[in-house]
This record gives sequence, structure tokens and C-alpha cells, in this order.
Amino acid sequence: MVVDPPRRNPLRTNRRRPLRFAEGIAELRRQGEIADNQEDAQAEAAPDINMDLAQQGGDDAGAGNNNVVAGEGNNNAAAPQQPPQQVPAPQQPQQQQNNPGAGANNHLIMQLIQGQQQMMQALMAALPQLNANPLPPPPQGNAMPPQQQPHAAQQQPAAMAPPVVQQPGPVQNPLPPPNEDGLDAYPRGIIPLDLKNKLELGLYNQAKQPLSNKFDGTDLSRLIKDIQGRCTLMHCLPVFDVTENAMTKNLLSKYGEISLVATQAAATSRWRTNTYFRQASYALGMCLLDSVSNEFKQRLEQREDDYVQIRGRCDGPTIFKIICNLTSPSNRRTIQFLINDLQTLSPIEHGNSIILFNQRFNELKAKIRAMGGSSSLNEVMTYNALAQGYNQVDQDEFRAFMSIKNNMPEIPHEDLMKEGETKYNNLVSEGLWHLPSQKQQIMSLSASQAKDKREIIKDYTAKIQKFGSKRKQPPTDPKQSKKPKADGRKDKDNGDFDTWLVTPPKAGDEDKIIKKANKSGSMREWNWCKHHKKMVLAVSRDGRKHNSKTCSGVGTPIKKPSTKEQKRLKVKALETRISALTAEITTTSDSDDGSDNESRTDDGYFALEDEGFD
Repeated sequence: MVVDPPRRNPLRTNRRRPLRFAEGIAELRRQGEIADNQEDAQAEAAPDINMDLAQQGGDDAGAGNNNVVAGEGNNNAAAPQQPPQQVPAPQQPQQQQNNPGAGANNHLIMQLIQGQQQMMQALMAALPQLNANPLPPPPQGNAMPPQQQPHAAQQQPAAMAPPVVQQPGPVQNPLPPPNEDGLDAYPRGIIPLDLKNKLELGLYNQAKQPLSNKFDGTDLSRLIKDIQGRCTLMHCLPVFDVTENAMTKNLLSKYGEISLVATQAAATSRWRTNTYFRQASYALGMCLLDSVSNEFKQRLEQREDDYVQIRGRCDGPTIFKIICNLTSPSNRRTIQFLINDLQTLSPIEHGNSIILFNQRFNELKAKIRAMGGSSSLNEVMTYNALAQGYNQVDQDEFRAFMSIKNNMPEIPHEDLMKEGETKYNNLVSEGLWHLPSQKQQIMSLSASQAKDKREIIKDYTAKIQKFGSKRKQPPTDPKQSKKPKADGRKDKDNGDFDTWLVTPPKAGDEDKIIKKANKSGSMREWNWCKHHKKMVLAVSRDGRKHNSKTCSGVGTPIKKPSTKEQKRLKVKALETRISALTAEITTTSDSDDGSDNESRTDDGYFALEDEGFD
């Protein structure tokens, strides 16, 4: 019996270029399709084979052959009655089927059928294991070269001798080179990397490289994002899954709800078998140790016994859990502080930007839930905190938008956040977001007017001081004081001169000339003028008489007050104005809306300017 040499492993063709993992799986699947085609052909050709075998057995019996040979022919004729998927009988060459003396070869034919049956059973047993970890098709241009494709003669075994069937061993995992994003470089299952392969060893060393951002113990959320990016590249996110109390949670998103003991138990179970996840755990551990600052690394080394596994190797998920415990201990006090920060968060702290406010809001919310504070921060509290922050926005249209939302039934806070961002983006694109609101304009105007009032008061005070410095101070020495002249005739009622000036005389005394000293003490002659309705000089400076009879009704111009009198009037008006402005500033500071007082103040100020006071 001639035995063919062992067939090559379809996963490797030579030592120089190993087949890629995806190509090996494609080769096995292609052989399965060939076997299916052979089964269909065998099912169609089975009746012809049985008839040929029966005819050959009859010819041998008529020729005087041994009954044992005929018996073998009968037994062999019944063999192809097995199910077609388990007995893929090959088609015999045409010259052998037409050969009447081929009954002696029936034994060899049955051996060939049994060999093919065993090979198909082995292939069927290997396909479910390969389908459990499907791989994407290889990139364009990476098709198998023609020289490496199996020859047509290798697809079908020899007709005269059964092949030696090889049981499929563990599938190797030679990886394709990484593409631009590197996502197809690392495996997608538990099959470990072959560190004897240069390509796979390079991927393994690349996974141990430190992260782009150094962690100093402050920004834990950024560290989590960097780890998630590295795990997505390596296809090893399941290494952070920890089962505790019959519930499986991911350590990156629920680090506060998972204990260190459960994390260590998951690491111990992961390190018992040589899988890719164990390699990824060690690579992530080395990555984390090199991604922290020197001060923080010293704190980690003090707890080295908590994360070291077999042969002194570190476990990445356990190191991450220890980092979380050192930077963000899960206790009620810390969670409550974070909830208070969430409830007092304001867009004003982030440049009045809704997008930056939402980012900070989501960071605090994720941190609270990761630390196990989901029960302390329910949906109602989250929505109220978000709405409270939005209500602090000082923009008229956005406040109107929130006023409508406050009067409507509550929606999930995620929907409110999306609608808030949409409204914010629309207002920014229209150029309306940074315009001051009506309240801001009133406050700005009030502050500006208050500043103007203070400047006016300062100016008035300076003028009063300037006027006072020019006034002659009374002598302090009594000897230097001059006695009033005898003819000065300064009346005792000089203080009531203004009142006397407008008081009409008794009936019949309208034209009577009265001698009375003016305010400066000079004696003058006065009489009443009914047209001016006041006492006037009987003789004006130009020598004309002025009384009720000589007055034309229009009246001659009254003599303007002296410069000294004008200054005195100015000082008095300034002092009155200063008192009024001081009272209005105080009232404005105590009230939210002082527009009425401010308008009156401005009217009085401009009226004062119109009077000629400078």
C-alpha cells in the first residue's frame, strides 16, 4: 500500500514567510467549501458507483473467483449508504469504472473513502473553534501569491492510496503588519502573541510604551481616556472586566464600585493561563508604571505586593485600581463634595460657554458614578443641577428658552443638554450670544452714571474749596477788626433784605421813597414798582426815575448780582446738588433698579449746567 507524504499545514507554507492568521482561516474555509462540493458530487454519483461495484462482483463470481472476494464486493457496495455529509466518496477515474476486472481494488477504494471521512470530521471539528474568533478580511492587495496557493493536485488525495490524516493542532497567530491606524495589528481573541516572531514582538514592546500624558495624581479622567485609547488599539478592553457579587463591571467606568480584592481575584484568574489577555495585562502594567510621575511612582512601589503576579510581573488593571484608591478614595464625603460642585457649577466660570460647561458637567457626573455615587445622584438631581446652571446664563433669548423648558414636563438631562448646545450654537452663529442683555445694560448704565455722579461731586467739592480759599478770612485779632462806619447804616434787618425787597408797602405808600441800605451797607433810595412787583431804585444809574408811573411795563433790567453774590449762590447750589447726588448714589446701590432717580439726577445736572454754573 502506497502512502502519500504528510500534507503541509495550511497555516504555514515555509519558514521564510508565515501565512497570516486571516489567510490561514480563509484557507481552511476554502478547503471546507471544496469538501462540500465533493459531497454534492458524491451524492450525485453514488448510484453509478454502486451499479459498477455490483456488476464487477457478478463478473468475478461468474469467472470462478473466490466467494470471499464477492462478499467483500457486497459489503463494500453497502458502505456508500452512509449520510453524504459524513461519507464523501470520490469519483473514480473513467478508465477504472469501465474496467470489469477492478473488483480487486474495492478494498483500496473503501480505505480511500474512510480516510476522506476522517479528514472531513477533523475539518468540521476545527471550523467552530475558528468561527468563535472571526477576523476581518485581509486588506486590499494582501491576497495570497500564486506560488503559495495550494496546487489542484494537493486538494484531492491520490485515488489508489489513503492519505495520512493529521489532526489540527493549536492555530498559530502570525499577525499582519499594522495598517495606518494600527487596529488590525493586535489579535482579537485569547490566542497569545508569538514573541519569537519579530513582528509580534515589536507589537508587544509597542504596547508597553508609556502614555502620551504623564499622570501626577490630579487629572484621573484624562488618564482613563488615555488607557481606553490604548486598550482600543490593543483589543484588550475585557481585561478590565471584574466580576463581583455575580455582576460584571468594567473597572475603567466603575472603579469606585469595584473593590481591590475583587480586582486581584480577577487578575489571579487571568494569569493562570497563557493567553493574550495575560500578555496585555502585563504590557499595560509596564505602561502605567512608566506613565506616572516619579513622586507618584514611589507611592505605587510602596504597594508593590498588591499588584505583582507570578514571577514578579505586574498586572495593569490592579495598578489602575490602586491609582484610583490613592487619588480618589470612594467614600461618602468625597462623593458629596463632588455632588456639591456639580450643583454649584455655573457657565460663568467657563467663559459663559455652554459647550465647556457641559463638558465639565459630564466629567463630574462620570466621576461621581464611577466612585459608586449613582444612588446619591439620581436623574432628578442631575436634571435640576443642569437646569440651575443654565438659568444662570445672562442672555435674553437663552433665558427665554429656559423659561419655556421650566414650564414643560421634565425630559432626560441628556436631551436638555443637547437642546441647550443647539440653542447656544445658533445664537453664536447669529452673533447674538455675546451681546449684553437688558439687565447688563441697565447695570452698566447705572455704574457709569454713579461714576459720573462721583466725578461731579468731586468737581463741586473742588470748586467750593477753591472759592473758600479766595474769601477773606475774618481777622482773629479783635484789635485788627475795623468798626463799621457811622454812615454805613447797616440795618439790623439786613438778613431779611430779600424778603423786604419783595414785600409790597402799605396802601398809599407805593410811590413813597424809602431810604434803606443794601446788602453791602450802602444807603439807597427805594420805591415800589407795581410792574416788577418789588422795591426798585428810585433813580437808576443812568439818572432815570423808576416807579410805577414811569415804568413802561417791560421794566428796565435789574442790576445783576455782584460777583461775590454770584459765587455765594453757586456755592449754595453746589452744596445742595452734592447732597442730592450723595443720596441718589446710596439709593441706587441699595436698589436693583434706580433708573427713575438716575433720570431725575441727570435732568437736575443738566439744568444746573444750563444755569451757567461751571
